[in-house]
Formats: sequence, C-alpha cells, structure tokens
Amino acid sequence: MNFIILLALGLAPGLVYLDATKHKIGKVPDEKGMANMSAGAWALCTLGLAIIAIPMYLIKRPQLISKAQLHPVYVKARGFKATALFSFFLFSIVINVVTLQYESYKERAESTASTSSYEGAPTLDAALPD
Repeated sequence: MNFIILLALGLAPGLVYLDATKHKIGKVPDEKGMANMSAGAWALCTLGLAIIAIPMYLIKRPQLISKAQLHPVYVKARGFKATALFSFFLFSIVINVVTLQYESYKERAESTASTSSYEGAPTLDAALPD
C-alpha cells in the first residue's frame, strides 16, 4: 500500500508537467492569481504540496487550457525536463527501497544477536571493527 502511494505521489509531478506543457499552460503576464504558474511551478508544487496542488490543478485545468489557447507558452527542452522529473522520482524510489531493506536487515541482525542460545555468543557489536 505504501508503495502504491509513493508511486502515485512520485509520478504526479512528471505527469502534471507533461500535461501542462502539452496544453501549453504557463504563466500569463499581467494576470494575477495563485493558479497563474508555469508548468514547472505546477510540477514543483505537486512535488512538495501534492495534497493541495493535485486537486487544484485538476479543478483549474479546464480554465488553464482555455487561457493557454489565448496565451500559449512554448517550453524549451520539454523532454529533458520531464526526464529529470522522472529520474528524481526513480532515484527517490531506489533510496526508499534501499533504506527499507537496510532497516529490515538491521532488525533481523539485532534480533538474532539478542536471542543467541548460549551466553558466550558473539554479538553484532563484537563483529564490528573499532
């Protein structure tokens, strides 16, 4: 279950960025408002404040698309930027998996060391160099 949530939250910034750039959504000059952001800003907000930014983007999306038809924003290096977002996501998944594996290994090693059957059994601390 945690992996599914992590997967959804990790993919969201890249998908929001690709959708916004596909529809040429971007910051419109001389217009105020919290939803008036570039595609990259939408992706960063989704990365940091997913619980707020994803619903806001989905609600505002039709209005943003209609504004983009009047004021299209063309993004340079769209593929590179999307690849960077997805690479960050992949890196965070790998770090999370490695950390979980290490914690699991550490717990097993500690439980094995503490449940030895004889008093003179070596412990985990004894195996580590000073």
